[in-house]
Amino acid sequence: MELVTAPMTMALSLVLDGDCDLGLTAAQETDAHIESEAVAAFPGMVPVCAGGHPLAAPRDGTVGLTTVDLADHLQIVVADPAADAQAVSYAVFSQQTLRVSDLATKHALILAGAGWGHLPLWLVAADLGEGRLCEVPLAARNGLPGPLLPLYTIRRIDRVRGPAMESLCRLMIAHFGGQPQATSALP
Repeated sequence: MELVTAPMTMALSLVLDGDCDLGLTAAQETDAHIESEAVAAFPGMVPVCAGGHPLAAPRDGTVGLTTVDLADHLQIVVADPAADAQAVSYAVFSQQTLRVSDLATKHALILAGAGWGHLPLWLVAADLGEGRLCEVPLAARNGLPGPLLPLYTIRRIDRVRGPAMESLCRLMIAHFGGQPQATSALP
């Protein structure tokens, strides 16, 4: 077995092109050539910045920051390399962006204070708890938590689901049980 990690919608491209037999993605794919099965849902993306970043400063009486408030602050985003998604941006609020290729780079840059951005709660829970990162209050959220982040398996419908893939899918579904997962329950 070989594990390939890829940002954004690349899982679908890799599966469609036949480069991967099975994909894991947060996107509910609707391509007619793909079978998609929900596996679990995790606490979603959290807007964060380093503890010393200007956006970490407490705000008096404001519900959250608007796009006007964020315009002068660099937002770090993961670029979607899929050709058909070049014009799509997910949760981009700032006019100034730095595009990176993966979550690890984005996480490291945000921790270093280079900018702010959305990261999965499972990745930043310890950083938030220990004060290395702070949640950025966004007016668009109106103080509400972000939605759960689903996890789907995807595969081409014209490919046979062999014993290894079948076992892996069964193990994931048995482990996660299709239920929302707490941050501490992640492997």
